[in-house]
Amino acid sequence: MTVVVVGGGISGLLCAWELSARGQDVRVIEADRVGGSVRSADLGNFVADVGAEAYSIVRPEAAMLIARLGLESVSPRRSDARLVLTDVTAPIPAASVLGIPSDPAAADVQVFLNAAEVARALADAHIPLPQSLPASLGELVRIRMGSAVVERLVDPVVRGVHAVRADDIDVDMVVPGLRAAMHRTGSLASGVQTLLEQRSGSSGVAGSAVRSVPGGMTGVVDALSEKCGAEILTGTVALSVARASDGWAVTTDHGTFAAEQVILALPCTTAGTLLEDAALADHLSQVRLGDVVVVALRVRSRALSHEPVGSGALVDRPDVKAKGLTQSSAKWDWIRAALPEDEHVVRLSYGRDGEDPWQLLGSDPVATAIADLVAVTGASDVELLASEVQPWPQSLSHPSPEHAQWRERLAQLLERAPGLQVVGPGISGNGIAGAVASVADMIARWETL
Repeated sequence: MTVVVVGGGISGLLCAWELSARGQDVRVIEADRVGGSVRSADLGNFVADVGAEAYSIVRPEAAMLIARLGLESVSPRRSDARLVLTDVTAPIPAASVLGIPSDPAAADVQVFLNAAEVARALADAHIPLPQSLPASLGELVRIRMGSAVVERLVDPVVRGVHAVRADDIDVDMVVPGLRAAMHRTGSLASGVQTLLEQRSGSSGVAGSAVRSVPGGMTGVVDALSEKCGAEILTGTVALSVARASDGWAVTTDHGTFAAEQVILALPCTTAGTLLEDAALADHLSQVRLGDVVVVALRVRSRALSHEPVGSGALVDRPDVKAKGLTQSSAKWDWIRAALPEDEHVVRLSYGRDGEDPWQLLGSDPVATAIADLVAVTGASDVELLASEVQPWPQSLSHPSPEHAQWRERLAQLLERAPGLQVVGPGISGNGIAGAVASVADMIARWETL
């Protein structure tokens, strides 16, 4: 069977690998270069990730892929990121998931909450659990632990990680298994504790449920490209995907390719623009995707050698435009070992839901990033050595609390278009784990064809 995969990111390359291994004749069409949201840049003779720098182990899919590829997995050197609010900067509570504490009375939680707010959060253990739990993460936490936990912990963390408010995001997409764990244990705190215990290899410290590969995440792309067994056409822009008498026709700026099966491994909004099926195109356009810009800096600073914010920070402070900061040289041993003394790699991320990251960054994005770095860390001796400004348009999906219904409708529409599949960002969550999960769902459907 001939298959054309449109999109050469992690999702597209993994589709090609899975289907080639099943004896299919696969061609990958990619407008730019392979890798999607995984990309590296040269920061003064040092190659650093300027896209995805790690993968989550909260769900197992990405870790399983790394193992299948035969790649080494490394844990962060330190995982003690700070939460930076207007009135306090302190480590994100250790035993928490997206800011939801497993013990609201813990000392590192009480830094953010007053006594009355802690007491309200502790009431979660005694409030009977309803049969039906909200799909909105913010609403779920609010009814169990109170508004302060949402406003002071969960919302700032979720806005830093997923760039959207906790009220506007599907709990099952960002914390898979939480609602099921709550039904088993009877409370939100106990459900969080269960998830922490289930994290294979996680220390339970906030931020520790991630891994990377030595040398950076481009190693994953290289391994997938080598193993996928498909013809990969880079620099080839897909213009349309239409039904043909013998299957499908993918028209590109380099010609038209016939295929019995087509897989769109693209952001949903982009995939929709290629289709003649108006209903399916309209449905794909309903996914909310946000723009993000990453500014990577290589700097010299003695103050940063003391790692003042640990591995980094999630920021919710009006005088700082960045939503997050990672001191990569503090987080990853392989980066720290490769740099001279007092040199550091720092990444800052810009763009929450409804924000234009370029407006935040202004006319001099690097200067804005350095100002934010100084404001968050207090390191006033920062000397810039190299920088890279990397835009990621329409890269971060914001799955709403109605996302489950949206996916069900997508499946119905795809049943009316035999031979067409859609995978990738916006379907099964963000990050590499979400990309791998969407491919796994597609392969399961494929096996039933």
